[in-house]
Amino acid sequence: IAFNENSFNDLDGELSAYVLFAQHSIIPAGNHIQDDTAEGNMREDIHPHLVGNRKTLVMVKPEQVAQSGDSLTMQVLDREGQARLSIPMDSPRWLPPLAGHLEESKDFTWSGSMSDFALPSSFDVTVESAAALYALDEAKFLSILKTADTVNVKTQEGAWRKEFHLPNSKELDGKKIVF
Repeated sequence: IAFNENSFNDLDGELSAYVLFAQHSIIPAGNHIQDDTAEGNMREDIHPHLVGNRKTLVMVKPEQVAQSGDSLTMQVLDREGQARLSIPMDSPRWLPPLAGHLEESKDFTWSGSMSDFALPSSFDVTVESAAALYALDEAKFLSILKTADTVNVKTQEGAWRKEFHLPNSKELDGKKIVF
């Protein structure tokens, strides 16, 4: 894991490794925040928690560098200690790319530039109220994008959508939507 110099052991047994989960952010498997829930601590638990029923990337950083050909298998146990899942872990080279990273492919042609990914300094339209987000279906996006070149969609507690469906139209090339 690039730039991560932490070295905690979150495992039992012979293998010593730091385990991280990634959902909306990267979450350590163990509580490594000093004095987070110590007795007499007036603060609440500030350790981040996983969200149930959401895909989670599990990353393992062994204390000792793995040898070529070594493999790891992740086993998930239920509360009774019964195995519920056992799968081989992939090499770090299969980690998802960073957002905004364009990988060149012989099947993909793109005539744009990196400025296509620059955030606008201002937006033609901002959508942020719960009612506006609720109404933001594909037809509403198309209606907004007919007159606006840049749209900022702001979600927050109590004002969000489970899914956003963007219109597919060549007329919208060059338009920017920032979430």
